[in-house]
Amino acid sequence: MKHIFKSISVYFDGDYNLIGVPSAELKKWNVIVDIDKIQSLNAPYDDDKLERFLKAVFDLCNSDTPKDFSKIPALQKYLGVKNYSTSVKKLGMVSLSWLNKQGYEIVPTWQNAKLKNAFNHLEEKTIKIVTDYTEGELAKSFRIALEQSPIGPMKNKPE
Repeated sequence: MKHIFKSISVYFDGDYNLIGVPSAELKKWNVIVDIDKIQSLNAPYDDDKLERFLKAVFDLCNSDTPKDFSKIPALQKYLGVKNYSTSVKKLGMVSLSWLNKQGYEIVPTWQNAKLKNAFNHLEEKTIKIVTDYTEGELAKSFRIALEQSPIGPMKNKPE
């Protein structure tokens, strides 16, 4: 089955080590959920390696067919920590999506301390890349979003 939409979350630490989490559709509820096919990329890395990493995580989307919501989020399981809030406390995150015939959207995020450290999209800073983009553009745009995504919980949305 050909999917027309894919979504990944890429978490990062202060050294820019990356953890890529692919997603799949949970048909029972018609929602997108993270799956346990996590990839990592340790710094330093060049744009070529970064772009291959991002594409590899996208390729893992829909490679699993979850039957129901997991009690333990994929990232929490991967990091082996007791709760989700702890797992993301020292991380930042960039949200990426791909839509067939339209290309990529890269969205910086911030953690809202008032909402149990939930990641909120900085929609106004969304970077769009067309389907027939120039090689390396995905990596360069991702690095911009990385710089715009603060690490750790905040009380107010960043400027």
